[in-house]
Amino acid sequence: LYSAARVPSTGWHVVVGIERAAALAPVEAAIRRQLALAALIAGVGLGVAAWMSGLFGRRMRQVSEAMRRAAGGADVRVAPAGPRELGVMAHAFNDMTAARAAAEDALRGSELRYRTMFEAFPVPAWVTDEATYRFLDVNPAAVARYGWSRDEFLAMTLFDIRPAAERDRLRAEAAVVLAGTDLGEWTHLTAGGETLRAEVHATRIDWSGRPAR
Repeated sequence: LYSAARVPSTGWHVVVGIERAAALAPVEAAIRRQLALAALIAGVGLGVAAWMSGLFGRRMRQVSEAMRRAAGGADVRVAPAGPRELGVMAHAFNDMTAARAAAEDALRGSELRYRTMFEAFPVPAWVTDEATYRFLDVNPAAVARYGWSRDEFLAMTLFDIRPAAERDRLRAEAAVVLAGTDLGEWTHLTAGGETLRAEVHATRIDWSGRPAR
C-alpha cells in the first residue's frame, strides 16, 4: 500500500509504502477478537437456551400431567416455579382447579338439597326422560302409592302406568304435554290394577345433560 505527498518549493514527491499484511494486521486482529466474542456469546446463548428448554419442557410436562389428572377428577395443584410464563400458567391452572372444586362442591350441595326435598315430598313425584317418557327417578311417596318398587319404576315409562285409552291420549297430546306445566287430570294405574285420578304438574329440567320433566 502506498501514499504520496508533494514537497513544497522543490518539485519533489515523497512516496511511502508498507506491506499490505502489516497494514491490515490491526484490523484483522480486531476482526478475530470480534469473531471470538461473537462465538462466546453464541455458545453462552445456546447453553442458556438449552437449559431453559429443558426447564421449560420439564415444567410443561408437570403442568400437562396435572391437567391430565385434573381431567380425571383429581384435585391437584402446580407449584408456580420456573420461567415467568410458566409461573403465570401454573397460577391460572391452580385458579381453574380451585374454581372447579368450588363449583363441584356447590353442585353437590344443590344435588343434596334436591334429593332431600324430592325424597321428603309428601305426594308422588318422578323424573321422566322427555324423549322416551322413561322414568329416571321416583320418590318414596310414588313407590308407596303406586305399589311398584323404585327399580320396577326405572324399567317402565309413563305409558306403563296408564290404561289403553290414556296411552292414546298421551301420544296424541305429546306436544301439548311437553310444552305445559299444569297438565290436567289423567287416569293412572297402580301395580295392583287400581285406577287413580291424578292432577299432574310438570317442570322441565336438565337431568345429567338430557331434557327431562
